[in-house]
Amino acid sequence: MTDKSRSKTGLTRKDFLRGMTTLAVGGLAAPALLGVTSPARSADGAPIKLGILFDQTGGFGEYGLPAVHAAQLAIEEINAAGGVNGRQLEAVIVDTQSDTSRYVAMARMLIGRDKVDVLIGAIGSQDREAIRPIANAAKIPYFYPTCYEGGVADSWTFCTGVVPEQGFATLIPYMIEQYGPAVYDLAADYVWGQLSTLWLTKYVKEKGGAIAGTEAVPLNVSDFNSSLDACRLPSRTGSIPPSRARSRAPSSRSEPLLEWTFRYPTSLSPWRRLAATAG
Repeated sequence: MTDKSRSKTGLTRKDFLRGMTTLAVGGLAAPALLGVTSPARSADGAPIKLGILFDQTGGFGEYGLPAVHAAQLAIEEINAAGGVNGRQLEAVIVDTQSDTSRYVAMARMLIGRDKVDVLIGAIGSQDREAIRPIANAAKIPYFYPTCYEGGVADSWTFCTGVVPEQGFATLIPYMIEQYGPAVYDLAADYVWGQLSTLWLTKYVKEKGGAIAGTEAVPLNVSDFNSSLDACRLPSRTGSIPPSRARSRAPSSRSEPLLEWTFRYPTSLSPWRRLAATAG
């Protein structure tokens, strides 16, 4: 934040970031509310208004609704303890209904109509990317608390979720050690999935494993029987149906092709450097 922003808020960016670390809210509420000490633009003593955007309904509702509940619990606890710098927190919560266009509309509404001081939320990476330019234009801190593909560097966006280097780097070696080196990648067909596939390939390769097949599944798919069939099929035929998967043939047909299946929600456009690393 510039000196000019300090005249409005009384805090510099350095002060703000230092203040964030003082909050220790357990579980999901911790990433969901790291923004509560951000410099509010409202009058001294007025509540700090948090604009909370999560999918409470729709395809991502099972992830977004618990995040809303965690945020509400954390706000209650923080306010009961005296608030932040003597100021209470006030949540303005909206249901984005697992619809990216609603993220855009709701973010603009929260900033323009409700005059929030902070934006917090989103599940999918595409929804985060829809919010970012809006927060940047308004110069409002935006916190994205969901695990994601990594790589976002932004003056107004703060990503607090786990990135692949923290999750994949430990999970994949453990899974290979426990279940074997042959991996079938079943990933959601959007930003997070696409890049996660590259991370998966990188770490599997480093541990001496092999990708038996990769399948990009649309978010609206709920029946995975054909995917499970594709996982089993290589052990009999040595190939994966091209209509269901982008496959990479194993070095030997006698090699067990499916020893474990990696299924993880996936994310952003592939990065060239990572793609080269993954081979």
